[in-house]
Amino acid sequence: MDYSFAIQDDNATIHAIKEYTKTFGKNKETRIPLTITPFTSTTKYSGVVFKEGSFILGAPEFVMREDYELIVPEIGSYIKTG
Repeated sequence: MDYSFAIQDDNATIHAIKEYTKTFGKNKETRIPLTITPFTSTTKYSGVVFKEGSFILGAPEFVMREDYELIVPEIGSYIKTG
């Protein structure tokens, strides 16, 4: 949930995540973001770094980079269905 409160991206995915996290009854962030990387059409991902860990959300081929081919067998069926 902290990711959805920290990230300021304005797109359908983030709106859906923020709407979903409202169902938990939490309405403020509990961790302070150290770094926020907004989504861009170039990077195709966004991310937030907290002291406790990092969260990245985006197109798998851009997030995983050279390791993308390693996960294709696992996510292949999802790729085909969109």
